[in-house]
Amino acid sequence: MLSVVLFSIIMLFIIIGAYKKGDVITIKKVENRSTDIINYTIPYLLSFISMDLSSPADLISIGIFLTILMALTITSKSTFINPILAIVGYGLYDVSYSYGDNIYSKIVLSKKELNLGKKYHYNRLNQFMGLITEVIDEEQDE
Repeated sequence: MLSVVLFSIIMLFIIIGAYKKGDVITIKKVENRSTDIINYTIPYLLSFISMDLSSPADLISIGIFLTILMALTITSKSTFINPILAIVGYGLYDVSYSYGDNIYSKIVLSKKELNLGKKYHYNRLNQFMGLITEVIDEEQDE
């Protein structure tokens, strides 16, 4: 099991490292979302602290709770940040940005501090989410 975990962590960093430079975007609005879901679920998780794993009723309860949490996460397009990414400094942000003449809103992962009006390299991960890889130095850009 430990080797699977280590392999997964190594592959995560290889994949993230493969994204270098992407589209140049300009941040119009940014909001930190790293703690949104956790804030809502902590009170519910506390009720499972004294859970007895040998009790079928407790196992069914946690199963129902996790199923509801999964359904809410999927339907609300919310995302739990990967704990490994959080440990190494990545944050989850709700961002509006301009690319060309258009304005888009996406959820992004970024290790960089995001500032309004600044330019960044953006890589699309899927329809709803992207990765900001680096800040563009304004002096180099001009």
